[in-house]
Amino acid sequence: MQGRLMCERGADGHTRESWRFGFNEQITPLFELENRKWTVDHSGGQQVKDMLDGDRELTKLLVRTSNGDCQSWLQQVWEHWDETQETTGAPATTLRVALVKGAAIRLISSVFLVVLTLSILLVIQGIFL
Repeated sequence: MQGRLMCERGADGHTRESWRFGFNEQITPLFELENRKWTVDHSGGQQVKDMLDGDRELTKLLVRTSNGDCQSWLQQVWEHWDETQETTGAPATTLRVALVKGAAIRLISSVFLVVLTLSILLVIQGIFL
C-alpha cells in the first residue's frame, strides 16, 4: 500500500489537493479534497470508488491530514525557491513564471493507510468471493 498526497498551486494562488493510492500494483480512484469526491480515471475502479464514496470516516481523515500539510509544504517549497533565486541572482519574475504550478508530493505511510488497506481488502474479498 502506498499513498501520495499531491499539492498544486496555480498561477492564481489557488491550491488544489488530491490523494492517490496504490494497492498491489493497482491504482485506486483519485480523491480530490476540494469537492471531497473520488474520481475513476481508469477501468475497473468503479466498485472501489463506490465503496470509498460511502466511507465518511476515511474522507474526514484524508481532509484533516491534508488541510495543514499542503499549505505548509508549498510554503516551504516557495521559501526554498526564493532563497535559491536570491543566491543565483535570477530575476523575480522568473520565479512566478517558472513555477506556475508548485507541487509538493510526499509519500504517506501512517495509521490511516492501514484503515484504507483494510477497507480495500474487505471490498476485494466481497468482490472476489
